Amino acid sequence: MWNQCERQAHHSLTRATVVKIVDDFPQGSTKFNVITTLASRFSCVMGLTLDNATNVYVSDAGAGMIFKVSPSGTVSSIAGAERTRGYGGDGGLATDAQFNVNYGIAFDNRSGILYVADHYNHRVRSIYPTGIIQTVTGTGVLDSAATEV
Repeated sequence: MWNQCERQAHHSLTRATVVKIVDDFPQGSTKFNVITTLASRFSCVMGLTLDNATNVYVSDAGAGMIFKVSPSGTVSSIAGAERTRGYGGDGGLATDAQFNVNYGIAFDNRSGILYVADHYNHRVRSIYPTGIIQTVTGTGVLDSAATEV
């Protein structure tokens, strides 16, 4: 079930991409810790984003989870029930939610909301600073006039 990452490896981020993203961190940040963590900790990274505090958010489709990596390299789980593919959790804690191949992510620094593309659920979901997850758009059905979310 989780070998999807192997079949779609050309879509995942490479270690070189991770290094390039982290290399753009401001002077004085502990880039080595973050690079080491990102290169070795995750099974199928499909998306990365940064916030203003240079925390890196990682969409790991292999684990079905979203992680936050601090500038010192500390990893914390912020969303997803590990290796439990499906759809669920809206209105509850993001750590209890399910994704069906979480892909791209984006962080809105003004609101503190993290957006996640929940690929095979055909939804975009938001994780609020309170830790609550909610569907922003998508019905769970691929629109015949559109491409997949």
